[in-house]
Amino acid sequence: FEGQITHFQESCHVIAWDFYGCGKSPKPEEWEGYSQKEMYTDLCTIFDTWKGKKNIVVGHSYGANLALQLAADRADDKESNIIGVIALGPGFGPDNYPKGSIKLFSYPLFLLQMAAPLLRRGFLDRAVHPETQKRENPVHDRLVARILASAGSNPMHVCKAFYQQLAWVTPDSIQRIKVPVQIVVGEGDRITPVKYSEALVEVLKEGASPSVHFKIVPNTSHQVMQEQPSETCTLMEEFMKAL
Repeated sequence: FEGQITHFQESCHVIAWDFYGCGKSPKPEEWEGYSQKEMYTDLCTIFDTWKGKKNIVVGHSYGANLALQLAADRADDKESNIIGVIALGPGFGPDNYPKGSIKLFSYPLFLLQMAAPLLRRGFLDRAVHPETQKRENPVHDRLVARILASAGSNPMHVCKAFYQQLAWVTPDSIQRIKVPVQIVVGEGDRITPVKYSEALVEVLKEGASPSVHFKIVPNTSHQVMQEQPSETCTLMEEFMKAL
């Protein structure tokens, strides 16, 4: 989210949060630290500490799942002041999310540690569009270099604990959301493909959200906000101005 933080911090109070195990956050060994319950509790604490008079909740991938859950749970809470949700590359439910990747992380930890470099390469191919991988501009070159440089460095105890405890926001919860929702997905996303976002859009349209904004960004994949930071910022800004 570096591009979006830089863009919006001039006009908004931006609070950016990394899950346990991600970015500069701690990477404890405790299994429970990577459960949906613990992650959601952290999100609620951060939100309640830093919320303002008007709040837009933004999430990417599984973070979008938590953002939607927060908007659903606070739908009738006038003190939350949530006015919109932006979901980038969201997954949608156990019937849609690829079960193969979850099954992979059921293997013993020592095997996952040995396979870590290959898993990282696989992530690059699934999460970054072939056009981005050509590294023909500085933004794409930095992104690909960053992913390759971290090959095999992600602690496998984090990945194993996270993927084995995935829990998704339910359709019933999604339909309780009472604020506008924007969904942005890369057309080449192989981690949470476009069809998952399309299914999410349909569930939202059947619920209480007054408007659902859906955009497929060409020549991007799962890391849409990093592959096309300027276009992603423009889409987000247009959505925010309409709230």
